[in-house]
Amino acid sequence: TAVSFGQTKEETIAWIKEKLLNNTLLHSPRYSVKGGHNKFSLQSVDECTIVYRYERYFEDGRPSVVLEEQLPIAKIKIDSYISSNGKVFLLATSTNEEVIRGRNLTEGTNYLKKSSNIEVPNTDNLHERLTKALNHLATFCQNKRETF
Repeated sequence: TAVSFGQTKEETIAWIKEKLLNNTLLHSPRYSVKGGHNKFSLQSVDECTIVYRYERYFEDGRPSVVLEEQLPIAKIKIDSYISSNGKVFLLATSTNEEVIRGRNLTEGTNYLKKSSNIEVPNTDNLHERLTKALNHLATFCQNKRETF
């Protein structure tokens, strides 16, 4: 019989980084939103946390808002959905507490919230594959609740 092993923590992190960094929708510095543009940039990934920055700009290029969020992947549920306009999102949700830490870099304020979204293209089942990879990565975090 064949023995199957799951991906290591390092392999999983590398795959997630590659998919989020090399993804044309997310990596592109500009994609149109009401005349302005948005920029998504991955800051870091480890077995417990993803840190990303989301920037929104006005049509004339001035920054509207710059947010940086920390997703504690062991404390949230990662799922995906397709919105009514066909855009695909990874959805990170905590049902019982505000565990997603954010910082509004434009205003210099901090916030906590229960959910966050990351837009991904609707190609090659990427949203489903990322969902599976992120949930797998969470199992390596020391703070992860026991499954059984």
